[in-house]
Amino acid sequence: MLRNSRGLFLVALLLIAIAMGCSSTPSSSSPGEISNNFNVAIEQRAVEKSIANSYNATIDYDLNFVRLTGTYKGIDAINNYYDLKEKTNFFGKEYNDYFNIPNSQNNFYLKADYRVEVQVGDILSISGDGNSWAGGVSNPTLYGDVFDLNTGEKLTLADVFNIRTDEYLNLIYGEVAKSINKEKAEGNNRYTFDDAYSKDGQATIKKEFKPENFYLTDKSLVIFYPKYSLGAGAAGTFKFEIPLDLIKDKLKIATSKRRLF
Repeated sequence: MLRNSRGLFLVALLLIAIAMGCSSTPSSSSPGEISNNFNVAIEQRAVEKSIANSYNATIDYDLNFVRLTGTYKGIDAINNYYDLKEKTNFFGKEYNDYFNIPNSQNNFYLKADYRVEVQVGDILSISGDGNSWAGGVSNPTLYGDVFDLNTGEKLTLADVFNIRTDEYLNLIYGEVAKSINKEKAEGNNRYTFDDAYSKDGQATIKKEFKPENFYLTDKSLVIFYPKYSLGAGAAGTFKFEIPLDLIKDKLKIATSKRRLF
């Protein structure tokens, strides 16, 4: 009887150990998966202030940055990236002196609003909308940053695609041209060329594209162009979405596991 009880006790301990092992979280995530041990939380960091620049023009700043917390090793580097952007891009002397017309009404402004779009595995995509006014017309702006959460490194298109540079650029140019011609067929004539596939259209699409101007959503690779690049100033910025399902076999990143915030 005692022997049987001891045997049952050992079996019970073994079952408990197995159950605990099965329920533990892996120490790292597989490609395209998100491990609970490597989580990230999103906070917003608002910056509101008014300053006078070298021309005695007053600029009102209304900035909303992303602030990350969590266990990924690259989080500090990503937070530092936006801290540096605040100090240099938004509050650097050269940038502030862009507002170079003295203004007694103190109504020059600069706004930027960043948000996390999606986490895909260990990759985090952040986008932003901005606007500024320094007299004349306003200047809308788009921002896009894609980071490796493990290292904090800002990724390029070459880090996202698994095909050659010329191949993914031609793919992007083709999708942008397709979207533009669809707009034009629907009566939108905000572009400076008649046909996106024409020599002039293709030259403009290629010349004005900056490879760093992209980000990811849960559904698309978003490519964007700044104001004045493809059309008149009144047209604003230009944004084009390429569905991930269309290009998933050409990407290094696994798109099966996506986390929205």
